[in-house]
Formats: sequence, C-alpha cells, structure tokens
Amino acid sequence: MLRSQAWRAAAAAALLGTGAHAAETVTGRVGNGHGARGYELRVPSGHDARQPLPLLVALHGCLQTPAQLAGVARLDRLADEKRILVLYPEQSVAANPARCWNWFNPSDQQRGSGEPALIASMIDEVRSKHAVDAARIYVAGISAGGMLSGTLLACYPDVFAAGAIVAGGMYRAANGLAEGMSVMRSGSAYDPQVRGEEAWKCGGSLAPRPVPVLVVHGDADSVVAPVNADQAVAQFLRTNDFADDGSANGSVGGKLADGTRERAPGGLEYTCRDARAGDAALVRYCAVHGLGHAWAGGDAAYPYAEPKGPDATAMMWSFFEQHARRRAR
Repeated sequence: MLRSQAWRAAAAAALLGTGAHAAETVTGRVGNGHGARGYELRVPSGHDARQPLPLLVALHGCLQTPAQLAGVARLDRLADEKRILVLYPEQSVAANPARCWNWFNPSDQQRGSGEPALIASMIDEVRSKHAVDAARIYVAGISAGGMLSGTLLACYPDVFAAGAIVAGGMYRAANGLAEGMSVMRSGSAYDPQVRGEEAWKCGGSLAPRPVPVLVVHGDADSVVAPVNADQAVAQFLRTNDFADDGSANGSVGGKLADGTRERAPGGLEYTCRDARAGDAALVRYCAVHGLGHAWAGGDAAYPYAEPKGPDATAMMWSFFEQHARRRAR
C-alpha cells in the first residue's frame, strides 16, 4: 500500500521549486525462476533524484510485516534523518505461512538461488529506478530476517558494505525445517569454523575486502537462543579471515576484545565487543542484558519491541556509517 501518493510528492517538489521530493513509500514486485516477492521502498523527504543515496535492505522476522519492522525500529524516521533509501522485502504466506524467510532450506542458502536471489533482484530493480550509492548498500534483519541477512552477507560480498544480524544466527545453521527449529532452541550442531569457510566460498573471490558485521542479541532471548549469536560471530570471524587473503591465518579480525558493560539512559545494560581491522570494527557483538526476543529501543506500539534502550537502530547505523565498499559492482 502506498503511504504517500507519488503525485503528492511531485506537487510538493513543484511548490518547493527544486528537484527535491516529499517522503514517500512505493511498492514493487520482482520475480524470477525462484518465485516472486513484493517489496516496499521508503524514499526520504527532501530527496533529490540526482543525488545517490545509501540503501538499507531491512528484513522482517516471522509473524511480522515490513510495516511492523519499519515501525518498531523507526526505520522510516532513520531514512528521513540520515537521507537513505530503505528497502523492505516482504515474505509471502504462500512461501511460508508464518512469514518466515526460509533461511534453513539449502536452496535458500546459495548465491543465485531462492530467496537470496530474489533480494538481489530487488536491489537491482531499485538501483535501476533510483540513484543509489553502490558503495553504501547495507542489510539488516531480525530473527529469520537476521538469518537471511547472514546468508546475503556471505554470498553477496560484492553488493553489501556491511550488515547487521539481530536475534539471528550463523550462515547455514540448519539444513531443513526440523534442524531450524532445533537451532532456535539450542544453537546449530554445525561447526562455525567450517561454516565460516563455506560462507567465504559462497561469495567466491568477489569480495575486495572482508564484510563488516554487527551482531545484536538479547541474553534473555527464549525464542532464538543466545548461543546463536556466539556462533554467528565465530563464523564471520573465520569468513573474514579467509576473505582477507584466502587463508585461515588470523590475518584480520582475530578474536573479540573485552568490552565494558554499560547502561543506556533509563534502559538495559549491554556489552559491545569488537574484532578490529585497522581503525574500524570488522565484527562487533553487542549483547543486551535482560533483553528477550525483541528490538532494543523499539517503538512499543509494534510487536517485538523492547522500548528500553540501548537503541539498536542507532547502534546499527553508527556501525554502518564507518563502512563503505572500495569497489562496487
């Protein structure tokens, strides 16, 4: 559904006498040999179509819609404040009755296949219709969306400058629905080191550098066990080690440094730990103490919100702002 009609944006621009437009959300749909999915795209207020903007791909979780993710994480407001485009892919009930992304299916864990290919096609379509800064394309998701985010970062390192996995897990954590349910309860049975190398191979030699990843997880999450965050961190440390020079030799990242436990004003305590490459964090893990399966600092008017800080949206964008791809496809 259009939240703001295109003609209103055009009229506002005409009144302003510039190429800038009022904020709008437009819809689209892509299809290929892997099926079809719809999407919404938030275009920020004041956008000049001639000026390339960063693009954030935001992936909702199970039993959630794009509008609910946009609301709980205040991503439309982020789009306007930071002047970015936000792409909201939408899972269909035909593909999954609970609207979960099918991150556990082998066909949805590969480049050029299944749901990752559909998301890549959406990005291509947005880039064909809007000015996008190809060096600053990011992906973030919660729960099943976080799982799919990890797959996209692994298999499309030539597209994404950085990504965030919120209440998710590692690449190829499961091989089928039954294993997927077990992963949520108690973590993956697979070795994160092995999956880390497989993730690097999924992207081939396409990455000019390792892909920065932020992992955010509540240590009281009873839906997706916190051990999944540990596995995601270990997997991406190994993936980025390979991506640096083709070998697992500790050339970048290393391990997470110790962090300091802090408290958000009026909110929950949290601890962030970094594995750095040069001056920037390559892998960052923020454990939010006492947080369940929810978006920290989220809008309480929406499901899966913990209105107490820390603000996961601010954490995410602060991390992304440090990273841009040196070479874009």
